[in-house]
Amino acid sequence: MTALVFFATVITAIGLFAVGRGLVAAMPSRTSLAQRLSAADDMASTREAELASPFVVRVLEPTIHRFGDMVAKRLPQNLLEEADRFMASGGGLFGLRASEYYGLRLVLGVVGLGAGILLAKIAGDALSPLISGLVIGGCAVVGFMYLRFTLLRNVRARQTSMRKALPAVLDLLCIGVEAGMAIDVAMSQVAEKFSNALSREISATLDEIRLGRPRIEALQAMADRVGLDELNVFVDAVAQSLQLGTSLSRTLRIQAEEMRRRRRQRAEELGAKAPLKMLFPMIGCIFPTLFVVILGPAALVLIDQFTGGGGGP
Repeated sequence: MTALVFFATVITAIGLFAVGRGLVAAMPSRTSLAQRLSAADDMASTREAELASPFVVRVLEPTIHRFGDMVAKRLPQNLLEEADRFMASGGGLFGLRASEYYGLRLVLGVVGLGAGILLAKIAGDALSPLISGLVIGGCAVVGFMYLRFTLLRNVRARQTSMRKALPAVLDLLCIGVEAGMAIDVAMSQVAEKFSNALSREISATLDEIRLGRPRIEALQAMADRVGLDELNVFVDAVAQSLQLGTSLSRTLRIQAEEMRRRRRQRAEELGAKAPLKMLFPMIGCIFPTLFVVILGPAALVLIDQFTGGGGGP
C-alpha cells in the first residue's frame, strides 16, 4: 500500500507539472496597440472579436490581471522591481508584469495545495499525518515554484545563447567601426545580420537611443536587463572608450579576444567537471549491474553452501 501511495504521489506531481506547463504555455504574448486595432477592424463587431478570441484571452488573462493588481497592493516595491529585472533577464514571461507573475504563482500554489489535499484524502489511513502533511506541502511548493523554475531555465538558456553569440557580434562591430561606421550604425548592422537574443537586445537599445536616451545609458540598461557578466564587461569597456576618446575599434577587438578566451576557459571548466558528474550515474546504475554480474554467481554458491543445498560427503 505504501508503494501504491508513493507512485500515486509521483503521478500527481507529474500531472501538476503538466497542468502548470499547459497553463503557462497557453498564455499568449501581449500584442501591440496597432495589432489590436488592426484585428478589431477586420472583425464585424467588438462582440465577434471577443467571441473569436481564445478562452485564455477572454477569461484567464483578465482574471490573472485583476488578481495581479490585488497582489501588487500587498507586495513591497523592491520585490516587484526585482521580479521585473528577473523577467527581463529571461526575455519576459508571456508579457506578464511582476504583480501578475506573483499572482499566477499564487494561483498555481493553490492548485498544488488542492491536489495535495485530494491525494491525501484518497490515500486515507495509508499515510501517517506527517507524510500527509509533507505530500500536501510538497504539492503546494511545486505549484508555487513552477513559474520561477521556468523563468530561471529561460534566463540560463538566454544567457548561454548570448554568451555564444557575443564574440561574433563583437567581430562584426569591430569590422564596422574600422570601416568608418559610427557605433550606432555598426550596432544596426549587427541587428540586421544576426537573429538571436543578443541582436534583439541590441535592436531594443537602438530604439531607446533613437528616442533620445544617451548612448552609454542605453548600453548600461541593456547590460542590466540581460544580467550577463561578459556583456557587463563589454559595455563598461565601450563606455570608457567613448568617454575617454580612445580607439573604439581596438577596444572591440580586445573584447572579442577576451570573450573567446573566457568561452574557452568555460569549456575547459565544464570538461573538468564532467568526470565528477559521471560518477553518480556510474555508482547508481552501472556499478550495481557489474556487482550482480560479477558477484552474483559467487553469492549463489555461498548461499547454497550455507543452506546445505550443495550436499557433502
